[in-house]
Amino acid sequence: MNGDVEPLGKRWIQHFIQRNPRVASVIERKLDTSRAKAATLEQICAFLKLFKRVRIRLGVQTENI
Repeated sequence: MNGDVEPLGKRWIQHFIQRNPRVASVIERKLDTSRAKAATLEQICAFLKLFKRVRIRLGVQTENI
């Protein structure tokens, strides 16, 4: 976007994280089968509706998600 076409360095991600302490990596955990099976369509729809209301209330644009 800014015309910079140089490839990233080998330690770019480490330096990026050092410069941006609010960014953190998260170690992936497997989702328990029981939790995955417990999610119902109604629960997922309710979550998405709540998420949309909060996103609108906070003014978070869709492209920033």
